[in-house]
Amino acid sequence: MILLILEATGVNSTLMACELGLKLYEELEKLRDDLKR
Repeated sequence: MILLILEATGVNSTLMACELGLKLYEELEKLRDDLKR
């Protein structure tokens, strides 16, 4: 379903989604590091 949305919205939106995903992933990594301490 996500792939269909990305195809419909085009390459720019795909790049934006990738950037958002990376930012979210980095935030989650920080949270996990904080929880381990």
